[in-house]
Amino acid sequence: MFYYPFSLTAAAPGNFTAFDAKGAFVRYDEEITGSASPKLRFVSNRGHDFILKPGQAAKLSTPFDRLQVQNRDGSTVLTGTIAIGDGDEIIFDSNVVGSVIATIAQTGIGAPVGDDLISSQGKGYRGSFGVGALAANNGLVQLRNPANSGKRFYLDRVSAFLNGGAAGGVFAGSFDTNLQAGGLGLSNKLTGAINSVSRMTSFNNIGQPGTGVDFVDLFEPGVNGYGQYDFIKGPIILDPGQAWDLFYSIVNVGFDAMFEGREY
Repeated sequence: MFYYPFSLTAAAPGNFTAFDAKGAFVRYDEEITGSASPKLRFVSNRGHDFILKPGQAAKLSTPFDRLQVQNRDGSTVLTGTIAIGDGDEIIFDSNVVGSVIATIAQTGIGAPVGDDLISSQGKGYRGSFGVGALAANNGLVQLRNPANSGKRFYLDRVSAFLNGGAAGGVFAGSFDTNLQAGGLGLSNKLTGAINSVSRMTSFNNIGQPGTGVDFVDLFEPGVNGYGQYDFIKGPIILDPGQAWDLFYSIVNVGFDAMFEGREY
């Protein structure tokens, strides 16, 4: 970056100073005469023609070899400095014109980002629901998004804890119909905010419920064990009227299920 002083008299537009300098970046660096609204017109030998105020700069698509600087208004003497560079410079405009909107960031407590932002907006949820043991029946815990809820639930994580009984597998499957009415909403991660529209319910069933529903073995927690599954390649999505069940493969075993996700 090279700096060039200039002095342009108060004459009608046309009074100019020429600089034999190569470059592709020009900045009206400084004005020292105290003019109220100085403007310089720049004309290069490559056809560039633009106007700058003090503090403004222009990065050009093609380089020039000669640059003329003109007193744009010709109403007062202009004396100052311009800077010419090769185009790699990044200098921000220090001449602020118009309205400025300031955003006040949190201090003391870090501003939320990512998952923290979701929770701070009251859109993150977690909840647990249990099913008791029943002879000759399999236990199920269902997360369902009620029909006409107007929202979509994104299930990010599920886990289960066995309440005794024989070791088996926790299976999961999706349903287009709700198998159980009522239920409890998931708690909001933002303290004091309302619970989810989606509901958790539980029931017992002889064998796998539903018709044509494929259950996937998520994990095998073992006797009095715990298992967790994170959907790292994308959440399970429940649209209004859809449900998602955890099903334990061994009869007469109770377990608690935990769900974590978002609702928009």
